[in-house]
Amino acid sequence: MKKILVITAFPPNNRTAGQNYTRQFINELSEKNEVSLISFSFSGHNVEVDKKVKILKLIETSVYSKMLSSIQFPTFHPFFTSRFSWSVLQYIKAVSSEYDILYFDFSQVFIYSLWFRSHTTYLMAHDVIYQRESRKKSWVSIIMLPFVLYTEKILLKCGSQVLCFSEKDKLLIRDNYDLNAAVVFFYIKKSLYSTKFKYLNKKSYFVFFGAWNRDENALGLIWFINYVLPHVNLDIEFRVLGPGLTDEVKKLISKNSTIVYSGFVEDPYQVISESSALIAPIFIGAGVKVKVLEALATGTPIIGTPIAFEGITEVKKGCFIIAEVVEEFLSAINKFSYWSSEERVELQALFFQSYGRSSFAENI
Repeated sequence: MKKILVITAFPPNNRTAGQNYTRQFINELSEKNEVSLISFSFSGHNVEVDKKVKILKLIETSVYSKMLSSIQFPTFHPFFTSRFSWSVLQYIKAVSSEYDILYFDFSQVFIYSLWFRSHTTYLMAHDVIYQRESRKKSWVSIIMLPFVLYTEKILLKCGSQVLCFSEKDKLLIRDNYDLNAAVVFFYIKKSLYSTKFKYLNKKSYFVFFGAWNRDENALGLIWFINYVLPHVNLDIEFRVLGPGLTDEVKKLISKNSTIVYSGFVEDPYQVISESSALIAPIFIGAGVKVKVLEALATGTPIIGTPIAFEGITEVKKGCFIIAEVVEEFLSAINKFSYWSSEERVELQALFFQSYGRSSFAENI
């Protein structure tokens, strides 16, 4: 049994894909190890971990605290310093000798690893931030991009081992930073491996799924509603699942009779499986899109941009329908070829055959 201290930028829970990975990883890790947790807060999000996990500290964040943190390290890009606190650092220093492993979760807390190079440290890079920032079109992002590259390089080199979610990210880290990252798998809900979904062999709704407080999700949805939805055949319906949608976007949805917002759904997989396809209009961001993995796990095809499919294997021909512009999304939806139950059962089976189930927690 090892003693492991997890320092995470967001509360572990099932509200977003990244936080849900953290939650499941910590819970599995605690089955054979003694795990303690230091987490930063996020509005409306609670820490949801097994009772065996010792919660040492929950740090409140605010716009003011993030600004104050950022100006303390003008030589680093503010994305990586917004959760820095001298008092938190001193606390980690005070307790670090009690632990065999320090695990830094999300790039926003990698800065703390600067002071623990003599420890065994793991850095969990949910995204390669340089790639994510490179897709933003603002002049500020373009000017600051070398600064992001510089900062991420320094911080990733502080860890004993860098972790990421795909071979694509592993290659990015290798090519940009000359580091050999290890690929870990997202957790796919165990019940999905044995669930026999009720597939509909007829026309159904299309579904959007995600954490809508994330820009890459919300901006894509807004783009779709403004530019694609007005030209979709009137008899086609859409459902939006997931938390975090702003009141402004809710109002935008309420003006359209063919699209409905359902909010957070405890078990969204039956809803996804009964849809015609998942729609993923993602134009910015980085990393693996878990919504795509989960759609495949339910036997559901996906209509999305190339960014939505990065790092994921197309396990059955035609399950990825690539669309980047309005006309391509319209064609994919208006002329959608509905999948039979047999095709969807095959897609689900092929996905589970190809997707790894080995756990990093088992080997730490």
